[in-house]
Amino acid sequence: MIEREKRWKIKSSPPSENIVDKFLITQTYASYRPDLRIRKITRDDKDEFTHCAKYFIEDGDREEVEQKISKERYERIFKSINKKPVIKERTVIDIGKGFYAEVDDFIDTGDVIVEVEFKDKYQKDNFSPPDWFGEEIKSNKSFSYTVFAKINNINISIWD
Repeated sequence: MIEREKRWKIKSSPPSENIVDKFLITQTYASYRPDLRIRKITRDDKDEFTHCAKYFIEDGDREEVEQKISKERYERIFKSINKKPVIKERTVIDIGKGFYAEVDDFIDTGDVIVEVEFKDKYQKDNFSPPDWFGEEIKSNKSFSYTVFAKINNINISIWD
């Protein structure tokens, strides 16, 4: 599946009235090129585990292959990676016109970003973000979750 997305810093608090989901993500990177990671998603005290590979296509577009895995497999891979995970609370907000904002609050640093995924290039190129979105960061090569994972291990902010 091709993942098309854009990311922004948060300018002001997102609206709370249209929240459709909220959960915790513990994400650990095995490699950065390609982007290989495992995730534990905790929702309502239940855990789901995935393994994901993402391959760069162009700015904001990546080929994504994701599969569910067992808790035992997740724990085995997590131990073999031996890296500190990125932990974030994700809040999903319905922003209308079929779009959802995924607001990620990074537990270790307090940084907050928002991302929106698109079905096609036209939607991505013509999307007008709500007022509470701030500066777009997806085209900023210094920011990515993999960069965050690398620098998170030495406890510095993704905005430094």
